[in-house]
Parts: sequence; C-alpha cells; structure tokens
Amino acid sequence: MAMMMALTKKIIPGDRAVRDGNWGYRNMVQTSELSGKTLLLLGMGRIGREVAQRCAAFGTTVQVFDPFVDADTIRDAGYQPVEDWRAALDSVDFLSLHLPLTPESLGLIGAEELAAMKPTAIVMNAARGGLIDEDALCDALQGRMAAGGAGLDCLASEPPNTDHTLFSLPNVVFSPHSAALSAESTRSMGVVSAQNVLAGLKGQLNPTLIFNRCQLDETGHGV
Repeated sequence: MAMMMALTKKIIPGDRAVRDGNWGYRNMVQTSELSGKTLLLLGMGRIGREVAQRCAAFGTTVQVFDPFVDADTIRDAGYQPVEDWRAALDSVDFLSLHLPLTPESLGLIGAEELAAMKPTAIVMNAARGGLIDEDALCDALQGRMAAGGAGLDCLASEPPNTDHTLFSLPNVVFSPHSAALSAESTRSMGVVSAQNVLAGLKGQLNPTLIFNRCQLDETGHGV
C-alpha cells in the first residue's frame, strides 16, 4: 500500500521538488487516485486478502485470480473473481503479485504480459523475486509504460546489481525485501516462535502453521 500511494501520489518526486525549491511542481498535476481504479490480485492468500481489504477501503475495485480460492468465496468477500488473468490485464490499473516462486511462476510477468497492460499501469511485487522478468519490465517502463510504474520489494538477485538500468528509472520504487519487517512484526515473530516451540513440545502445534510437513513426517513428528 505504501508503494502504491508513493507511485500514484508521486511522493518521492514531490519530496525532491520541495527540497529543490520547486513549489510549482504541484501545478503539473501528475498525481492520481486509488479511488475509481481497478486492482488485479494474483493470489488471495493471507497477504493478498489484507491488500484487497485495504484497497477496497480506498474505493478501488478489486479483482482476484487464485485457482485455489472458490469464486463464491471471492464474491462473498466483496471482490470480483477472474478466470483468465491475462485477458484482464488491459483493464487494470494495478497488478499486485502474491505468489510463491515455482518453476511455473518464474518470469510470470514478462514482455507479453506488460505489453497487454495499460500504459499507466503500476506493477507491484512484494512476494518473491523472479516473478517478474526485470529486463522486460525495464524496457516497458522506459517505453510504452513510461507513465506507469513499479513497486518492487523483492528482486531476482538479492542484494541486486544496481548497475541495471532499472535502478535509474524514476517510476520505480524499491525496498530491500522489507515489506513485512517492522518493530511490531519482529516482536510478534519472536513471541510466536516461542509459543510454537512450547506447543510443539506439548504436541499441540497448529497444523496451519506448518510449511514443511514432509520433513516433520520423516522425523516422526507429523501433525
């Protein structure tokens, strides 16, 4: 959400303009709103649901593609299910990725997908590096999508090689894979980790918290 707001409201260039004494920057009217726009979520897991809820509060129409979530569940949450996400790309203003990185999702957003999007569209990736073809994204943001942008919390190589042209583009906002990191979340992770250790010792570990069940099964600690 921070990156979406930064890109739509031009927070970074606006800040720079004020520091440079360019108060007239405001008269260029380059900013836009979230209200009335359309967001396409690829993936509606825990994080995707949180993003959908917050975008809807800003008056954004939320579309969702997730083959693991029933269409009625998406509708009941107040969002629009999408069967063919690629066919929907030409109508969305924001594309937000909430997917794991797998052989199937590697380079999922490439030149073809970017060419199908609006010239003003904004692509967001706070999931996993590698979901977006960064060379294709760089070309698009220098060309037909120059009026659009990208918010990238994760990259194919971390830390990245900042010699890549992508890092010189003014319509890209980066963060060091830190979208989930805050003083509050760090404290919460410590507390939850301790609670899970105690629950595991008591044989009361919540199965929904287990991501590597095969390893637990192999060591005789299946849940």
